[in-house]
Amino acid sequence: MPTTRDLAAQALEDALKTATKIYVFCNGCSHQWHSATALSEEGLFLGGHICSDHGFIPGDMGVDGANDWANKRALYAAAYPDGFEVILSSAKSAEVEAAYAKHTTYDKDAYKARMDAINAAHELAKNGAPHDDTP
Repeated sequence: MPTTRDLAAQALEDALKTATKIYVFCNGCSHQWHSATALSEEGLFLGGHICSDHGFIPGDMGVDGANDWANKRALYAAAYPDGFEVILSSAKSAEVEAAYAKHTTYDKDAYKARMDAINAAHELAKNGAPHDDTP
């Protein structure tokens, strides 16, 4: 008989199988900085951050959720309110390459509209609904 913990673990595993993947990777480095990028599996560039050390990328980009110093997970949630999984990856991984290939197929106007909607949802989550103070 499965325990409550077993059932919860199975539910989490099932949710992660269907959650949108967001790949975080270093998109360029020097000895003084590391350019971290978040790219969803559907080809949306969701954010970036310049890190002073490669080891800070997971925390700065919200990979584990516990150390989201740059508050990236709120942006990811605005893009994927039904769930997402953030994965630390390599710029050369097959998953990142496939996501980038999808990115290159977007119609420019459709991509802009999708990103505008994500940014609006993110702002709404941060600031609440705008108020009309007109008398």
